[in-house]
Amino acid sequence: MVDLETSVPPDVSIVIPCYNGMATIERCLRSVREALDGQNAEVIMVDSSDDGTHRYVEKHFPEVRLKHLEEKALPGKARNLGVAMARSKLIAFLDADCMVPKAHLTNILSSFEHHPEQAAIVG
Repeated sequence: MVDLETSVPPDVSIVIPCYNGMATIERCLRSVREALDGQNAEVIMVDSSDDGTHRYVEKHFPEVRLKHLEEKALPGKARNLGVAMARSKLIAFLDADCMVPKAHLTNILSSFEHHPEQAAIVG
């Protein structure tokens, strides 16, 4: 994970919009944690839950940069807020009910490294 105290920006910012994700957020963030495994990356979650998801994430995933909204936000708005917080030029969007395969982020970074003309990767 990225150290916010350093001036080196992350290679990728992972933005996760979330609304009432208590049933899925642990699996999602654990898979992200495993997939990062030493990568220079940051995880940003924009949460508008009223089920305590943000408190769970604060306690169990302190490395996640969390923005909690008091009112429900649709995914587009949450993603835009996450992008505004991002420190990397490369943004990966992930939904709170998804799991990331172990090599997923490595593959994304490798693809952009070998094909910098790409504007986006969809998976």
